[in-house]
Amino acid sequence: MHRISIRRGRRFRSLLAATTVAATVAVPATAAAADYVVTLEPSSSTTCAESIGSVTADYGVTASRTYTSSFCGFSTSTSPRRAQLIASDRRVASVASDGGIAIR
Repeated sequence: MHRISIRRGRRFRSLLAATTVAATVAVPATAAAADYVVTLEPSSSTTCAESIGSVTADYGVTASRTYTSSFCGFSTSTSPRRAQLIASDRRVASVASDGGIAIR
């Protein structure tokens, strides 16, 4: 049977606390906002506009543009963390970074 001394236990807890703080500092909660295009999969009982309204309300984002003809979705400016949360929603088909296009 192994015994962990109180001294060693304190070191472990200190190391664990330091690691937790370092991990928290490494990924700030308020990362810079970026632009994303969110593609939705509306259910058969909701319209595209209703789906857009529901998802934007649930995640506290504002649709800067809505897309209802070619596909159902919207563009928004939000944090990378919130974009990940939106992408994990069952109503969402995809979330993609909205990069600019240059024509030369």
